[in-house]
Amino acid sequence: MSSESDNSIMQIISDIEASVSSMNDRLGDLEARTPGLKVKAIFNAKSNEKLFWALTPKHHALLQLELFSFSDVEIGNRLGTSEMAARSSISHLRTRLKVPRRDLLSSEFLPIFLDADDKKYLENAKIPKSWAKSYGLLSNEQAESQDPFFKVVNARYRAPRT
Repeated sequence: MSSESDNSIMQIISDIEASVSSMNDRLGDLEARTPGLKVKAIFNAKSNEKLFWALTPKHHALLQLELFSFSDVEIGNRLGTSEMAARSSISHLRTRLKVPRRDLLSSEFLPIFLDADDKKYLENAKIPKSWAKSYGLLSNEQAESQDPFFKVVNARYRAPRT
């Protein structure tokens, strides 16, 4: 998919979110005028949670590095790639999470990350919530011997091509 196509999809999603937000405001007014009526149009919260929990362990590692403000150089160093490859990985993560701008990753996904139960996070992400703080500044070479989650973070999750 092209960058132009990604941008137009992001714009459509943004427009839908704005419409749902406006609808929620109007439904809130209706609820206030009608005792006992409870209706809401929910778009973003549950959608973001589903996207968050569907990430691979490698994506969770990348998201943690981004949420804790690691630089592109540090991310590339940790993953054994270049700075440009790190930027590209973050861009792909943003596309997967349907976030149009990098600065919105934290505002949309940090609350979900912080609210996630530690045990549930470890079961789903296969890395602890403290992974970036504990192992994020290691080089890829250092991590190979010092990070017990190295194989999980560096595993390939793409289906083999046939």
